[in-house]
Amino acid sequence: MGSVDVIFVHLLLAHLRSPREAVAGGTRALAPGGVMLIDEVETIETDNELLRDYLGLANHVVAARGATMNAGPLVADLGSLPQVAMLSSEVVEHSVAVSEAVEMFIMKFRAIRGDPSLREDFDALDAMAHGLRRLRGAAPTQRVVWRMRQVALRAS
Repeated sequence: MGSVDVIFVHLLLAHLRSPREAVAGGTRALAPGGVMLIDEVETIETDNELLRDYLGLANHVVAARGATMNAGPLVADLGSLPQVAMLSSEVVEHSVAVSEAVEMFIMKFRAIRGDPSLREDFDALDAMAHGLRRLRGAAPTQRVVWRMRQVALRAS
């Protein structure tokens, strides 16, 4: 057994090919009674068509790397891992105005835009970039809802 009392995993597992195996490895670093806290995306939902298109594009890029953007469902039931007990597994909802959420989407779009897995034409990507920038002025009633899976595990 390890000697770490607390491990906090936040928006990491979506970048890994084997989230469950990563968590299993991490729990081996926990001291007896140590806790691993996990906070991962279950879903991201919006009525905005452009943002749904962007999220589809982002999901595609992450999937091309062998991972999944929505790692929450993969960690929903980790109580079967050896040497750990599930303390809790729940989904917490965060509703954010599109005008605020789009800032993060713009930064991520810049990072994924040149990904080799994208076969979009440059005009379509330029149009998406322009549309995302326009959403900075979206009405406060337009929302993006993150549902975050929060899991707490304790080492036996």
